[in-house]
Amino acid sequence: MTRSCTGPLDAWADLPEGAPLPVASVGTDEGRDLLARFRHGGTSILRVTSHPYPDYLYDLLLRHDGSVPRDLTYRPGPGDLARIDVTDRDTRQGEAVDMRSDVSPDGSCAVGTPLTTMRAQGSHTAWVTAGPDAVWLDAAAVPDLNGDRTDALLPAA
Repeated sequence: MTRSCTGPLDAWADLPEGAPLPVASVGTDEGRDLLARFRHGGTSILRVTSHPYPDYLYDLLLRHDGSVPRDLTYRPGPGDLARIDVTDRDTRQGEAVDMRSDVSPDGSCAVGTPLTTMRAQGSHTAWVTAGPDAVWLDAAAVPDLNGDRTDALLPAA
C-alpha cells in the first residue's frame, strides 16, 4: 500500500475490513525508493523483518481545563515520564493483550487505549506521563482465561 502525500500512514484505517494481507508502513523516502526499484522492471528481492510485538509503549496524558489550546504539541522533559518494566508470565506461550487507561482527576471514569497484542510470556517497557494528576489503570488478559490481571499504577512521586 502506497500513497503520495506526506505524513504517517495508518494502513489499517485505509484498508477494507478483514484485509487478507499483513500491512507494513514505511516512511516517504523509503517508499519512494522501494517503488523506484519495482518500476524499473524485472524482479527485486525485498527482505522484511517482522516485529509483531512492541518492545516499548508510550501512554501520554496532557489535561486542559476549559478549552483546547491551539498548539497541542506535547514535549515531555526529563522527569515527566515514568518507566514501567512490564513482564507477563502466562503459563503458556502465545498472545496476550495489554490495555492502559488514565483515571479522571475525580476518579469517576477512565479512558483507555485500544488493546495492544503482546507476548503472553515476555517483557516490554512502558513510558507513561508521571505526576500527581496522572493515575493509570493497567490490564492484561490472555484468551485462555476468563479473568484478567489488573494493577493500579500510582502517581509517580
